[in-house]
Amino acid sequence: MKVFLIIFSCLVIFCCCTRQGAQLPSNKGNDNPVQMDMMTYNKLCIEAENNEIQAYLDSSDVDFIKSDAGYWYKIISTNNSAKVNSIVTISGTVQVLGGEACYQLGVRSEELGISVQTSGEPSSLELSRVQPEITSEASNYVLTLRLGKRDHTKVLDLALVNTHVGDEIWIVSPSSLAYGIKGIKNCITSRTPVLYKIKVLKTNE
Repeated sequence: MKVFLIIFSCLVIFCCCTRQGAQLPSNKGNDNPVQMDMMTYNKLCIEAENNEIQAYLDSSDVDFIKSDAGYWYKIISTNNSAKVNSIVTISGTVQVLGGEACYQLGVRSEELGISVQTSGEPSSLELSRVQPEITSEASNYVLTLRLGKRDHTKVLDLALVNTHVGDEIWIVSPSSLAYGIKGIKNCITSRTPVLYKIKVLKTNE
């Protein structure tokens, strides 16, 4: 009998020691300090970007219009509307707000075998090549993309819908719609809002 009580006591102790700890309900937040710090950091980054964009808009002579998607634009229209999934050929530059152009969209038109007035299907060369430095021949560089396919940045997919041949459009974009955390080497740093200055050369539905 004494041996039985000893064995029983050992089993009770073993079960108590292996019992799982209390589980947090699924609707409770995560108290992980590292995760909370990242959330705070991201919130501060977004706030800083918004302040930078607002300061630029306040100081600009351009009457920008805010879109529902979270970017600002100014456009002068002419004719022929482009629509989602249409092919659009553009030329243009990218710069930090208040800075100078440091990034040229596209590649030399002669390297694609086209002129700046015409364009065919989007080329993998246009989308994969490291973009050149800004030159005095900026108008000779073109980028062709199919809207809605994320061939470039999200903001171009959004802002170029319903543009027209001959349009000149300025786009102020938060980094979340442009180059994000990665940025552009030697041009756009991480989490930096940018200004696009674009001319629509051709649309092809």
